[in-house]
Amino acid sequence: MIKKIISIKNIGRFVDYSAAGNVEFKKFTLIYSENGRGKTTLCAVLRSLRTGENKYIVCRTTLAGNGNPEVAVRLESTNATFKNSKWDNVFPNIEIFDPIFISNNVYSGDYVESDNKRGLYRFVVGEEGMKLATKIDDLDHQIREKNKEIGEKEKEIKKYMVQEISVKDFLSLPIISNIEDQITTKENEIKSLKKSSEIAAKSLLSKIILPTIQLDNIRNTLQRTVESVSIEAMEMVKAHIASCMDENGESWLRDGIPYIKNESCPFCNQSLKSIALVEAYRGYFGDAYRLLKSEIDSDIDSVRASFSKNQILTIQQSIQGNMALAEFWSQYVPGSYPKIEFSDVQRVLDDVSESLLAHLGRKATSPMEEINLDPDLQKKIDAYRNLVEKVGTYNRAVDDMNVLINEKKKATAKGNLALAESELAKLNNTRARHQTNLVKVCNEYERTVNLKKRLEDEKTMTRKTLDAYDKKIFDQYEKDINQYLDKFGAEFKIVETKTSYMGGKPSSIYRISINNTSVELGDSKTEENLPSFKNTLSSGDKSTLAFAFFLAKLDQDTELSNKVVIFDDPISSLDGYRKSCTQQQIIRAGQKAKQVIVLSHDPHFLFGIHNKVSTDLMTIQIKRSGRDSIMTEWDPEEETRSDYVKNYFLLAEYLENGPTGDLREVARSIRPLLEGNLRQRFPREFKSSVMFGQMLDKIRHASSRENLYSLQLMLSEIEEINDYAKKYHHTENTRADTEPINDAELQSYVKRALKIFHGV
Repeated sequence: MIKKIISIKNIGRFVDYSAAGNVEFKKFTLIYSENGRGKTTLCAVLRSLRTGENKYIVCRTTLAGNGNPEVAVRLESTNATFKNSKWDNVFPNIEIFDPIFISNNVYSGDYVESDNKRGLYRFVVGEEGMKLATKIDDLDHQIREKNKEIGEKEKEIKKYMVQEISVKDFLSLPIISNIEDQITTKENEIKSLKKSSEIAAKSLLSKIILPTIQLDNIRNTLQRTVESVSIEAMEMVKAHIASCMDENGESWLRDGIPYIKNESCPFCNQSLKSIALVEAYRGYFGDAYRLLKSEIDSDIDSVRASFSKNQILTIQQSIQGNMALAEFWSQYVPGSYPKIEFSDVQRVLDDVSESLLAHLGRKATSPMEEINLDPDLQKKIDAYRNLVEKVGTYNRAVDDMNVLINEKKKATAKGNLALAESELAKLNNTRARHQTNLVKVCNEYERTVNLKKRLEDEKTMTRKTLDAYDKKIFDQYEKDINQYLDKFGAEFKIVETKTSYMGGKPSSIYRISINNTSVELGDSKTEENLPSFKNTLSSGDKSTLAFAFFLAKLDQDTELSNKVVIFDDPISSLDGYRKSCTQQQIIRAGQKAKQVIVLSHDPHFLFGIHNKVSTDLMTIQIKRSGRDSIMTEWDPEEETRSDYVKNYFLLAEYLENGPTGDLREVARSIRPLLEGNLRQRFPREFKSSVMFGQMLDKIRHASSRENLYSLQLMLSEIEEINDYAKKYHHTENTRADTEPINDAELQSYVKRALKIFHGV
């Protein structure tokens, strides 16, 4: 129990406060304070006393103060002092409902954020639940640490792996006594399989394909003439060519014949009619001639194509490729590999092609001339035939060797290199697994994994226990909250209250039910057009919900009889009915708790509690004293009186006790007292909008049938009192503050005013 705030220094408005007078706290302690005088500061001090955290006090250090924050509090059996930024004693048996509780546990501004949900969870499950939640957090931390250790050891183990496999599989590799022999055997097998793979991929030898010569066709072409041409025409043409032209004359004449049109010379346009030589040209260069010329050109093209550079290059590539392949295959396939020199092949092919083209060229120049194969060409053709036989022998050797090579390919294709390499890797990993310097690391790894497993099992069991506990707590908590919401007249309730582990930390989640429609809480990211906590509850509803959360938790608190419950302005945004209900619930909490402290800026709210609590009650006020805030005893009845009643007591006490204060204040109370009295006695005649001068005028002109007529007998008395009193009102006299005032004269007018007040 908190007995007294002995002193507060350099904290907010409390610059140098020391307790004076009767400010002892009791079971019910009501503290009235205007806003900004230190109510929230006092609540922060008590929160710091509860937790021992200095931040609640340090952040409120008096600005431009002369020292560090200090607090002294008298408890039931000891004292607690805050000095040098720490408490020498803490008092944890405190529960506080204030804006900090709301923002930490219910909502922040218009939103229910993840921190609010986690805070509410901690608040609801209490010490027992938080022990379980904390244990889970601790186990989580230990598991994370073990995961780090496991990860580090895995990295170290993997350095020894020849081929990466799972650490679990690596650790399970057995000891093999003859491991070195098995590794050597497997390595030899792989070497052989690697060659097999290369053998399977290697090409066979290629045959040489020589160009073919249609020698009989060429010989026929060279010796053919055109029999249809007359001997006379042939002799005339040949004689003319011999006498006038060179070796190209025949071609020139042949190409010129088509230009003869209308029997005219294409050069001079003279008539060629009946010229025998021209007729000889036409006979000589007829259709048969053109056919022969076409066959000659065809043979030339055929020889050129057969002996082209590309054909020769293909032969060269085959010979050179076979030489390279023979070098490779001779390692695995012994035998007689064919050999031939490309230069020899090229020389024969070049010689025969050049000679053939020369013969055909002469024939093309003189198609009508028979061309015989000269001895040189015959010799080159013989060389070509010898080459064909030599290449045939070469190709037969290629076929023979390819048979052997294919047999080798089939024989070596049965092995599985990938499997053998995998088996070797496993053997190497087995050898590495049981190296002396790695055995210790592997053993430590397995111990850490086993320990992590035990921690995870323990976490699972603790989570099950916490889940069962949470369900029991939250089921009852939801029921109690909805009962309070019903008492407060709220038109909504909460549903689906449960624990969530989203984000790793336990938190409380629930939904709002309005008109049997479930609404998500949402958060600051929720779209404005969607129903949520923000836009479905009024400010009063939100405050009511927060208060219901707090009260429901108090109902579940088995240690409440040993606790101090503090309410800081619990009626924010509440209407009259909910304020009254709040008073009832605070009194109810006070009946169960060790002590209840209520702080408020509303004296009527506190006075309502005051009137319902008969014993063990203390009322205190925080008020300004110079630049300091101090705590003094407070009279809630006096504070809540109306101005009308206050004016009466001021005048009555002045007459009874004499002048104890400002006489001018007494004089200024006369007129509002008379005005208030007239309004109460004649409420229908004197509405709130009727001024005092208008009241007197209504009395003056009242007829005998009106209620106000009875006041005409004392009208002159009222006017005389008013004439005196208005001298001290600024609205009537600009020198009201300096107007002379006499105690005896004032007493006289006060007596006269009270007589009218009492209807004498």
